Amino acid sequence: MLLDFKITARGGAIITEKEKNHGEYIMTRMIMSAKRLAGIKLVKSDMEDITRSDLNIMYVISEAPDGVPVSVISEQLGCTVPAVSKRLKPLEQGHYITRRKDGMDHRTIKVCLTDKGREISERAKRETAEIMGRITDRMGDDMDEFVALAEKFIDIAEQEVRDWQSEGR
Repeated sequence: MLLDFKITARGGAIITEKEKNHGEYIMTRMIMSAKRLAGIKLVKSDMEDITRSDLNIMYVISEAPDGVPVSVISEQLGCTVPAVSKRLKPLEQGHYITRRKDGMDHRTIKVCLTDKGREISERAKRETAEIMGRITDRMGDDMDEFVALAEKFIDIAEQEVRDWQSEGR
């Protein structure tokens, strides 16, 4: 589909209704695809009590053998501290994590995986790697092109948003 736009005297583009509708269409498709992707659970069904958010939290914790403060989990996942804290409670009740005082700074509480949490986390990593390997095998050479295009899209989107924000809109 060709986009319909007009060039201004200064060389800028005026977005026409046709272009605006195409942009909305593309954005809607991207959002729907992202929701579909987010809904795919990449682990086996016997881990039903563990959510994708739980696995993400456990992954961050697994990267820090001595435990990690909630603020670090929050920062790495791009969530608020209260959102992470809310998910930690059922993980603690399920005996997947423990909280303990930091040995160096007793004011800091670190979150650690229990043996059960470590086992689930490692299993989830293996299963995710297995299914992702199967997906990339089926995608073949298209996978490299897909990733390159996705990265290019994100780079352009970030730059456009920065430019748009700096224009004072």
